[in-house]
Amino acid sequence: MTSNTQRALLHAQIWKIANEVRGAVDGWDFKQFVLGTLFYRFISENFTNYIEGGDESIDYANLPDSIININDGAFLKCTSITSFNIPNSVQNIGKGAFNCCNSMNLIKIGNGIHEINEATFSDCESLTSIIIPSKLSLIKSATFRKCKNLTSIVIPNNIEEIRKISFSECINLLTVTIGKGVRNIRTTAFYGCDNLANVICLSQEPPILEKEVFPYPNATTLQVPRGSVERYKASDWNKYFEGRIVEIEE
Repeated sequence: MTSNTQRALLHAQIWKIANEVRGAVDGWDFKQFVLGTLFYRFISENFTNYIEGGDESIDYANLPDSIININDGAFLKCTSITSFNIPNSVQNIGKGAFNCCNSMNLIKIGNGIHEINEATFSDCESLTSIIIPSKLSLIKSATFRKCKNLTSIVIPNNIEEIRKISFSECINLLTVTIGKGVRNIRTTAFYGCDNLANVICLSQEPPILEKEVFPYPNATTLQVPRGSVERYKASDWNKYFEGRIVEIEE
């Protein structure tokens, strides 16, 4: 029996079974359901194989939901990941854990994280959306460096410090909202973000800036709380935003 004949017989048998199983369901609808299920299984099995990496000591299917650590470089250069939801049970993400995951466009960070380590998401070139937990207190160096498709970022009020080159060279970043709890922004934190159009700083008192925090010269507008414009003009912020410091629009 030739391979073509075997294929035809298998095709006929599958459709016979499908017709018996689907009952009154439209054939094309049933086909889409089956194909979707098969695709999900294919993705799940391949993701499992990638995580386990041939190591028999790792059983991905039985990993506990209460996992608390993601190790250094855990998903380094994993180009198959398109999105990732870090559960609330996770308390620590290692250095460079998702570095160079070039297909990942969405990351949601669980509420168990209080600090983001160095270069955790750097060079994730497709990343367009980040959901940062409100309990986060520190963004370390190079965390989101060279996330070239990131267009906006909201830094929660609980964060007190933004470390050096945290968002540097995010060339398509347009809007940054800096929470009112931020006290220090380290050198080159937003350097190379040459298309930055709008910075909203929610603190009444200007956070301390180190050198080359923002690109300069620029055409960026700085919005600050009502009654604090003059304080920002009298601070180092004026170097970057002279003539463009205004009150936050209601």
